[in-house]
Amino acid sequence: MTRPRLIWVLLAVTVAIFGLVAAWSARRWADTVPWPAAAGREWPGAETLRAAHAEARRWPVRREAVERLARLYLANGFNAEAAALLPGISARRPDAPEWVHRQAVLAADGGRLDEAVVLWRGLVDRGVAPAPVRVKLADALVKLNRDAEAAAEYRAVLRTEPDQPHAWHGLVRLEVRQRRWAEARTLLREALPRAPEFYGLHALAATVARETGDSAGAAAADREVKRLGRFRDIPDPWVEVDPADCFDPYRLRVDADRLRADADLRGAFARIERAIALEPGGALNFQLLATLHGVAGDEAAAERAYRRGLELEPGSATLALRYANLLERQGRTAESRVLLERATEKNPAEAELFARLATARERTGEWAQAVDAYRRLQTLRPDRPETALAAARAAFRSGDEAGARAGLQENLRRFPDHEETLGYLVLDAVARGDATTARDLLARVERVAPAATATRRLRDAVVARFGPAP
Repeated sequence: MTRPRLIWVLLAVTVAIFGLVAAWSARRWADTVPWPAAAGREWPGAETLRAAHAEARRWPVRREAVERLARLYLANGFNAEAAALLPGISARRPDAPEWVHRQAVLAADGGRLDEAVVLWRGLVDRGVAPAPVRVKLADALVKLNRDAEAAAEYRAVLRTEPDQPHAWHGLVRLEVRQRRWAEARTLLREALPRAPEFYGLHALAATVARETGDSAGAAAADREVKRLGRFRDIPDPWVEVDPADCFDPYRLRVDADRLRADADLRGAFARIERAIALEPGGALNFQLLATLHGVAGDEAAAERAYRRGLELEPGSATLALRYANLLERQGRTAESRVLLERATEKNPAEAELFARLATARERTGEWAQAVDAYRRLQTLRPDRPETALAAARAAFRSGDEAGARAGLQENLRRFPDHEETLGYLVLDAVARGDATTARDLLARVERVAPAATATRRLRDAVVARFGPAP
């Protein structure tokens, strides 16, 4: 055999060996594709998942089939099974760093922070780590008490995205951890004008202000915290799932509500519509759909969703309460009252329904019926003296003075130091001309709240009616 031919033969043999090794490796990978035990039950996605699992194990292995199965696992909460697939996918897809990121996120969520840091570091070193990756890397480093490395990552993000609020938040948080208040305040002065709508920065500003004795600054920051509502995670497109891959209505509702809170109504609607397609008889789906329409300003669509939800679950107290809110906002108080009356019939132990029914009856001038609702509420919430007080006010308005007085006296027997009940009974005694009772009750008020403005007014009323005490 000539030398050139020998070289070609050796080359062919080498290629064949490598091909066989690669095929064997792929075959072994396919043979180890996991099946989630929890998916054995019959649920809307069972058939799709079984087909995807079979396709991923088919020979020859198709990368797209395994990726499809991994996406289904991730979208439906089968994280352990997804985690078993991701290393193989990542190794075969160097052009798709999002798979490494998903692998790192699962590791971090599972408490394996060191593993996650190694994976994220690899993406940074390759130059394929967008801001969400570097922020999550930095957050993991903070949890590992590697503050200097974390600060370097946050600053790296700010070099390319100077207004990135999560990176600013991370830097300020590091200073707060070390109780370096001056440094934290300096960073906040730069960060807040760049991200004035970021909850986390205002929460840290409140902490810094309190620790440095700036009560006015703390109050202002607390107002912003209350206005903004909650901390929002950094948007991370690499870990978002396609709602079409999810077959779990509960997970879709949770995700839709998260996106609603993040002001992503388009994404929220996509997920709740998917949930309804999977579970058209689920009242909770329509409850959330109504909420989304309300946020979007479409009250007619919200009302249709509430009605559909109540058709599916007529006894839902939450649906009834939220629908009543909508009706009251529109000035349809009588309709709200009728709705609440029906709801209390189906939910005789739901205190909030009776509280709302009582106020609805007050708004429509049905004072005696309001008293009935308050009295039912008292049996459900016996530890709240303000309920008896509200019942007494309604009874006075209905003309039942004796019933109102008896209710107040019973409330005072159960709660001897309830200032408002004492005050009402003082004024009632003044109105009836009962000086002895008025002065006795006023003395009790003065023991309970001697410096209160209401006490001074009661004292003035007693003196004006009966003169100074003898």
